Amino acid sequence: MEMEYLQLRNNDVVPSLDHLRPFKCVLLIDSDFSTAWQKKISERLVKSGCYYLMPWGKNASSWNDAIDSALLAQFNYQAIPAESSIMTSWYDYGSTMDLFAFCKGMAKHEVQQLDNTLVLHISETDRAESILRNYCAAGSLHVGGKATLRERALAWG
Repeated sequence: MEMEYLQLRNNDVVPSLDHLRPFKCVLLIDSDFSTAWQKKISERLVKSGCYYLMPWGKNASSWNDAIDSALLAQFNYQAIPAESSIMTSWYDYGSTMDLFAFCKGMAKHEVQQLDNTLVLHISETDRAESILRNYCAAGSLHVGGKATLRERALAWG
């Protein structure tokens, strides 16, 4: 299991992420970004094998549409096979510790085994040390058995 931190500023070139394939991504958004750059990042995540995206912060909900658009374009706007689908759940704000716990314990894909995690931080400031420390310290949120949606929501808090 691998976890990697990557900090980018608006309009930075997005490096290859292929070495993480398949992976889940916690996207921490602390800075403004352009729509064109968001599209480039979304395309890179899709092409690199991101199968679960969890954006948190500024305009987090906009990433759901951006990832959907990139995925649809990759499949020429045709049906997307289950093994290629991308799960998304976004968070305007709240505790990153809770988000990290969700990522570790509940962010699963119906087909892909997601052992690798990318914490992609859109920020003017590199906070790798504190973010990685919080990620490692976060527990793993698990809801086992046949929990109802209400029980899952209560477990999530």
